[in-house]
Amino acid sequence: DVSLYLHLGDLTQSGTLLDYEHALMQMNKFQPASNAPLHYIIGNHDALNVGYLLFEEIIGQRHFEFEDDDLYVLGIDSTKPDLASGIIHQNSIKSVRTQLQKADRDNKIKIVCFHHQTIPIPKTGKERSAIDDSGDMLKMLLETGADLVINGHRHISNLYNLASPEKDLFIFNAGTFSCNKT
Repeated sequence: DVSLYLHLGDLTQSGTLLDYEHALMQMNKFQPASNAPLHYIIGNHDALNVGYLLFEEIIGQRHFEFEDDDLYVLGIDSTKPDLASGIIHQNSIKSVRTQLQKADRDNKIKIVCFHHQTIPIPKTGKERSAIDDSGDMLKMLLETGADLVINGHRHISNLYNLASPEKDLFIFNAGTFSCNKT
């Protein structure tokens, strides 16, 4: 009973054409048991070597929306080309705010996905690494009543709960199952 499959970025190691071709060959072996769509979020490795242009050409847009009767999922690009760090940017934060505040989404589970984390992930070796505008992003997510943020980037799974008087926001870092760094 799956609605959506997500790949949270770093589909490639170096963002090259050979990397993308190999990754897609491997991902094409993934045959979901349902007809649920598979959406990709661009990661910092995918954006290396002008890989963000290849991502758009081979995978598709770097932002996506998915909506059904129960869920609203928004995937956004947090990469800085050729850099490991991430940023959302004020124009994207405003756009996400607008999408999350639409009245017809009040009773849906609202999920926002991007590659980089908003809060440092313990035991990853870079505990102080987070998106440059994480405070602005977190404030907006709390104000709009988002339910869940899902990130990749760090190779360790982690779950935070940010409590607010109105509603809790859960922040989940998915980790990895296929990296020799873990």
